[in-house]
Amino acid sequence: RTPATMAARRDGGIVAMGSLAVGLPWAPGRRLLITMTPVRPMHRDVNTRARKITEGESRIKNDTPLPETADESPLASRRAGLGRLTASPLDLLVIGGGIVGAGIARDAAMRGLSTALVEQRDLASGTSSRSSRLVHGGLRYLEQRQFGLVFESARERRILLDTASHLVWPLEFVFPIHDGDRLPLWKVAAGVRLYDLLALFRGRHHRVLNRRRTLEAEPMLRERGLRGAALYFDAQCDDARLVITTARAAIQYGAMVANYMPVRRLVIRGNRVAGAEVQDLITGIRGTIEAAVVINATGPWSDTIRRMEDPAAPPLLRTTKGVHIVVPRDRIGHRHAVAFLSPIDGRVM
Repeated sequence: RTPATMAARRDGGIVAMGSLAVGLPWAPGRRLLITMTPVRPMHRDVNTRARKITEGESRIKNDTPLPETADESPLASRRAGLGRLTASPLDLLVIGGGIVGAGIARDAAMRGLSTALVEQRDLASGTSSRSSRLVHGGLRYLEQRQFGLVFESARERRILLDTASHLVWPLEFVFPIHDGDRLPLWKVAAGVRLYDLLALFRGRHHRVLNRRRTLEAEPMLRERGLRGAALYFDAQCDDARLVITTARAAIQYGAMVANYMPVRRLVIRGNRVAGAEVQDLITGIRGTIEAAVVINATGPWSDTIRRMEDPAAPPLLRTTKGVHIVVPRDRIGHRHAVAFLSPIDGRVM
């Protein structure tokens, strides 16, 4: 468990193949295998490296807030050029400029590790800007008894609300219950009570509404068969701005970040990945970035990077597709976010 692997595990799972670490989104029930091949430290003075890591850990324990306003210094938004990226070996190279990659780069830079992040397109151009924009504790996982997951998610939600309140804000949900629904009102009420308990009662608390108060809160709900509702809180974020701000914070702590810098091949020495050959799409020039650890945080493109190491590697991912239908708010006329049970299969929507 090197600082690099711990940094990556904080923002997503790590599956290491040889010395190539693959950052994957965590999913309930997934068992993550952490097998990192020992690598030669890039610092000659190991004690100096240990001090840097210790000092970095002491800095990140304070949940350092993300900056609310843009830093006007040129360093805060400067794209790292190929010359800087290839000038000397790095401790960590992160492939992928989504929220997982940006979070890993920020964490590693705050620990004092020399870090670079490369992205083939714009930062947050993939799934990190195409999400539901929710930062939630996972209320539906309570029914699956995933209490540890909900506790961890609620804790991370609180940290984001505290450290990035300009990008993450509370969102009030109404969960109405009708006759014939798969879940009765008492069970939903018990669930949101447990939800607050796992969040250690920090933040706004839930309420259970009777039929009249439910219709006062959301007049457009179907009245026939309405039993009541649970009102609870999660959070919403500006997902793309959160990625950009996290990447800028990584730069402020010394990381190098470059977009439009796709990886063309991995550098293999012996039985380990020792870096990557990248191409600057602005100039067309290629160069090699050497790093002690390479983290693949490319989300649905993870298998593409893995096959650069092993062309016969079996796929780790089975991609799925989520659909978000966006309509003007006044077309529906709702006042809160509304969670409800699907009348077709009973899923929480």
